[in-house]
Amino acid sequence: MSPSPPDAPPPGLRFVRGDATSPQAAGPKVIAHVCNDRGGWGKGFVLALSKR
Repeated sequence: MSPSPPDAPPPGLRFVRGDATSPQAAGPKVIAHVCNDRGGWGKGFVLALSKR
């Protein structure tokens, strides 16, 4: 088995592009979002989720 390129995702991890506030795949979904603990809920991705 040849090694994966350095920018390849780990085996079993799949990247999907689209609107994370409206997933299109069937079945359960997990959206991982990493953020800092400063500021407040009200900007960026969390604001988009709040509006949904």
